Amino acid sequence: MFDQFTIKYYFRETDHLRRADGTYPAQLAAYDKNTQKRAYILAPFYFSNKEEFNRTEQWQEVKKNKSKADWIHEVEIKPIKDKMEAYLRDAETKARSLSIFNFSEFRELMKRPKFAVGDSLQNLYDFKIAKLKRDGKEGTASNYDSSIKSIQQFIDFKRIKGKIRLHQIDAEFLNQYERWMKSNDKSGTTIGIYLRPLRSIFNDNADSAISYPFHSKYNKNGYKIPGSEKTNKSLDNADLKKLMEVIPENEDQEKAKAFWFFSYASNGMNIKDVAKLKYKNLSEDTFKFIRSKTENTTKEKAQVIEVVILDLHREIIKKYGNKAKTGYVFPIISGRLSPEDQRRHIQSFTRFINQHIKKIAHKAGITADISSNWARHSFATKLMNDNVSIEFIRQSLGHQKITTTQNYLSSFESKEKKKNAESLFNF
Repeated sequence: MFDQFTIKYYFRETDHLRRADGTYPAQLAAYDKNTQKRAYILAPFYFSNKEEFNRTEQWQEVKKNKSKADWIHEVEIKPIKDKMEAYLRDAETKARSLSIFNFSEFRELMKRPKFAVGDSLQNLYDFKIAKLKRDGKEGTASNYDSSIKSIQQFIDFKRIKGKIRLHQIDAEFLNQYERWMKSNDKSGTTIGIYLRPLRSIFNDNADSAISYPFHSKYNKNGYKIPGSEKTNKSLDNADLKKLMEVIPENEDQEKAKAFWFFSYASNGMNIKDVAKLKYKNLSEDTFKFIRSKTENTTKEKAQVIEVVILDLHREIIKKYGNKAKTGYVFPIISGRLSPEDQRRHIQSFTRFINQHIKKIAHKAGITADISSNWARHSFATKLMNDNVSIEFIRQSLGHQKITTTQNYLSSFESKEKKKNAESLFNF
């Protein structure tokens, strides 16, 4: 069967395979003698031009005439040549393992997804977004859509011609993108939000022929995605009291205030989870829910969060809840809506809360532009101020790892450090 095919290296400076550093991947050319067809598979070896590739291929000839320059040449090239020969032998071994040689099975054995090489970055995003929507993850799909739109704006700014592919994205490309984003007054948090989907695209299309540009334990020099900036998004006891006691000016403000405190009193429950809360989740004294953010996780079992029902909960449910007391507790969404329409309704309701809670807060003398997210941070900070154990806070927030909770409370620690420093001379 080995006589049926031949495999050898091939190199061509093809524009769509050109990486950001100006190099091109070598390829394995597999030729089926029976069908007289040829297929190409990218190999994990990169060269600037044909001459550089040929120097490696012709290493045996260089070895015969060892001038001083040739010895230097041999030392530089031999390690690459050895790896290329080992890679070729591995390809031949895998080809022999097939009962009948065919390109699709051979490509699968070599683990070189064809679409990851030939398709544009936009196509890879479209594929991912479509899959997320099929899985009902409309919010995540929206994040991916925002990510590719931002990256495409940068590509347009750089005037890069043609469709960009994964091979053209390296650490320098990502560093330039970060600098461009910052020049447009975008925060590190925003940059991270847009680049994490791109990193996921790379992970989904893992291919040793594609140079992985992000920092990892295997790529210490890769690009590091900026972490979330540690900004205080919580109200202290004094501001919480002001917000609770302020009198709303109209029904919209009253409703926004009610749902903000419903979230706060429900372990900092996200508005999306408030919208998806059902009567069947309620018992006499408690209700349970799983955060939408973690319910589809496959790494660990999603944590069930239990909330003690207070008089505040009962009053808000009585005033704003569905009177039929079946299905969803609040008429924010309904089961008749598609996942996309549910997402739009939840986003609209969240904007409604944010718009009016800011006005109420300013009336109460709170200068910060608070939002619904502040309810969750304020809940966690209140527990920390009351010396509640971090393990209890972790469980209440639904975090899988204690380190997530510690990072969540880092702004509280910074605030405490400042307070302690300022008190040094309070004799």
